[in-house]
Amino acid sequence: MTAATEKTLSFITWKPEYDCVINVINCQHKDTLVYLNTWFSDIKLMRINPKRAAPYLLGRMKYLNHFCKQHMSFEEDVLTILVNDYGFDPEEYQAHIKSHENFAHAFLSSLSEQVGQFIKSGDTVILEGLVADSLKDVARWWFYHITSTGNDGKNGHDQIYMEHIRNLPLEQQIRLLNDIIAKAELSD
Repeated sequence: MTAATEKTLSFITWKPEYDCVINVINCQHKDTLVYLNTWFSDIKLMRINPKRAAPYLLGRMKYLNHFCKQHMSFEEDVLTILVNDYGFDPEEYQAHIKSHENFAHAFLSSLSEQVGQFIKSGDTVILEGLVADSLKDVARWWFYHITSTGNDGKNGHDQIYMEHIRNLPLEQQIRLLNDIIAKAELSD
């Protein structure tokens, strides 16, 4: 069975209410969902060789670091445009950025450090547990960040700016999308 035909179990299911007006963000979020569902399937279907748990987890960390750099940078550019030109709350902007920083720097750095320590120790049992525990922590953060139902019953950070965009008049939504494209073209 090749990677393309391997069975994937559903750990998190995409719902239309998670959608954003900005399709690029939807695609990035959905790609992460596929990534998390594949990670879940690898664990549940025991596709991870215990002796390969360390390289597997290092691969997960590499992807997450790449995701943070690409997706979060793009999303932060969108938020900056929203604050500067479309009346988005600067305090919510700061909270959103802080959430990204906490995930990327505090959580991922700590997790990468733990993985490194367990690799040095050669303890495959702990590494196997860390593969599953890491998935739970990553999925929890990702899910509550993008969905409308956070732990505290409040909207996740992404839903707050998505709601702001949905409430903009259609003309402003179109202008926003053009502003995002212009920003991307200037960044090249």
